[in-house]
Amino acid sequence: MQLTPLVRSVLQLLVLAALAWLAYTVRSIFIYVGIAMILTFLGKPLVNLLAGKNRVKWRMPMWLAALITLVVMVSTFVGLQAILLPRFVKEMTILSKINFKELGSTLQEEIESVQRFIQDLPFSGREAINLEESVFSIINMNTVTNTFEGLAGGLGNLAIAIFSILFILFFLLKEDKLSEKLIKGLVRNKNLEHWHHIIPRVKNTLSRYFIAISIQITVIFTTVFIGLNIIGLENVVVIALFAALINVIPYLGPIFGMAFGLFLGIGQAYALGTSENLLELGGQILIVFACVQLIDNFITQPVVFSNSINATPLEIFLVISIAGTLGGIPGMVVAVPAYSVIRIFADEFYGDNQWVRFVLGPKK
Repeated sequence: MQLTPLVRSVLQLLVLAALAWLAYTVRSIFIYVGIAMILTFLGKPLVNLLAGKNRVKWRMPMWLAALITLVVMVSTFVGLQAILLPRFVKEMTILSKINFKELGSTLQEEIESVQRFIQDLPFSGREAINLEESVFSIINMNTVTNTFEGLAGGLGNLAIAIFSILFILFFLLKEDKLSEKLIKGLVRNKNLEHWHHIIPRVKNTLSRYFIAISIQITVIFTTVFIGLNIIGLENVVVIALFAALINVIPYLGPIFGMAFGLFLGIGQAYALGTSENLLELGGQILIVFACVQLIDNFITQPVVFSNSINATPLEIFLVISIAGTLGGIPGMVVAVPAYSVIRIFADEFYGDNQWVRFVLGPKK
């Protein structure tokens, strides 16, 4: 029996709806696969080194190279956890003792004192800056408290997530020709040559990008940790870790990290009674984050990212702005690697187009 166009369209919509429902139901699996793919880009260089692709006589089996790489990655993670976790737990215990209402009252008193001082200056006049509104518009206690609750709530299924990611990661590291096999099954023969050129370029570009991100996170964590210790804050692992991870959000990440660090730094100093002038301490914390951002903008990013993304700063700014408008913060996070992949596809399939060449530059 031949189906009418209307019935066929309805069936197609039902199939799409069922697939969408299935994808939403198992969305955690897609997240695990995505994380495993990112870790694959970090671990693949070591797998290739151990497997000895350039050696002629003897090569280590891919499964063994993948297993050793996985052990190295897990050992590195466990080692860092062993170093950071005790301090992390200690800091969370200290932060849990903060009385946010009392802290707010204390800050308000200090701000009002500074406000009166500014208003008494000869040049202040009636329209002096309202410090209270300015400070509390940046430091929102409810927002920070909700952030802590969200982080704590997300640890429930951590064991299952780690096992799933490691299981998927092993097979992604082990399969040397996985992308080629997928291509042959999905792509027409006339496009195979293009895809065989694209896949190595995409792998190389994304691998460089995620390695650069890892270096940037390490540098920011280290500089924030050292800087805050210099000004007298000792329990700063939580602040440094959050600032390093949130920095992957272009433009907004450093602001979030600074606000979070400012609030927690002042909060722990108040809880421990280690600082008599909280506003002065807040100014020192802001200086530390400003210096870290200068290091990131003028040293880390130009040096580390110079060879990872072949795009001009103007391109990156426009891409991130458009992605942020369309997809919010998640869009901003994936904008740069996604744009890098799009550039490769455009160069391969439309390399002779004058507009493509104008954006990408002359062929190398």
